[in-house]
Amino acid sequence: MPAILTHDFFGRAVLEGFTERVTPTEREAFLLGNQGPDPFFYLAADRKHKRWEPMGDRMHHERPAWLLLCMREAVGSLPADEELVGQAYVAGFLCHYLLDRSVHPLVYHYQYGICSAGVPGLTDEQGNLVHAEIERDLDEAVLFSETGMTIEKYRPYEEVLQADDRILSVVDRLYFYAMLRAYEVTIDPGTYTAAVESFRRVQHLFYSAHGGKLAVLGTAERAFTKKPYSFYCSMAHRNRPEATSDFDNRDHAPWRDPFTGAVRTESFWDLRDAALALAVPSGRAFLAPGFDLTAAHELTHDLDFSGEPVGGADGMGWPDAAGAGERAAQ
Repeated sequence: MPAILTHDFFGRAVLEGFTERVTPTEREAFLLGNQGPDPFFYLAADRKHKRWEPMGDRMHHERPAWLLLCMREAVGSLPADEELVGQAYVAGFLCHYLLDRSVHPLVYHYQYGICSAGVPGLTDEQGNLVHAEIERDLDEAVLFSETGMTIEKYRPYEEVLQADDRILSVVDRLYFYAMLRAYEVTIDPGTYTAAVESFRRVQHLFYSAHGGKLAVLGTAERAFTKKPYSFYCSMAHRNRPEATSDFDNRDHAPWRDPFTGAVRTESFWDLRDAALALAVPSGRAFLAPGFDLTAAHELTHDLDFSGEPVGGADGMGWPDAAGAGERAAQ
């Protein structure tokens, strides 16, 4: 979602820990993989492929161990000369999962707290907007911390999602295989390419170097929808030269994990570093020839991309019936 820069810089940091030579093509595929399933959310802006937009939510919440195994197995369906590109992508996909799983409990802690704080017009129905605001704020802090720049000079739509058509073609086939295996769903060929192209267009649309377009379009959206909060404003990065965020918990205040009830004190930066420490060893295990469903369960601990435990009555990480019903209704 708005965390496009957080995931991209995380992937770049992981690459620094590699000892093997990585070609430019593999690097692009790996960094694209660091965006995980998020491009699927942007299919909402693609008329032809819009029906596959819910797959983004399914991947985030359903069968995490089985999904990762299917993504790994999908590499074996590729021709030999494309396997390294496929491996690079799925390794990046794993990194997206590791970072999401680590950071999301803190994000949801803030989201649920804000939505239940009694602010007029702000309820759980606006949860996605609040989630976007939190991740956007963290994204801006990461950008300034990593580069000393804001979006005035660092343009997300130019710096991220740079994979070429050959890479996208390979990843299209990975998803075609993995979605069939993981969720018994046959998606259209080219769905992932359409998702990335839509993601690129939306990033360009959201770009507002000095906030002028942000103010105009946000005001127009609120007037048109008759709603007090703007989706556009929650998604668009601001020109904010600060290496901190209101949601980074840098003072290590206690917070409650909404999925386990545990009281924790980690900051966003602690959680990011914890995921970073896992990335290379987890990636090696993930790409090893013996990686199987047992290894996938050990890697995921049956936590979804939100860091929420999933049910596993069938031993493959299906969500519980209530959760599955709620998501099917969305």
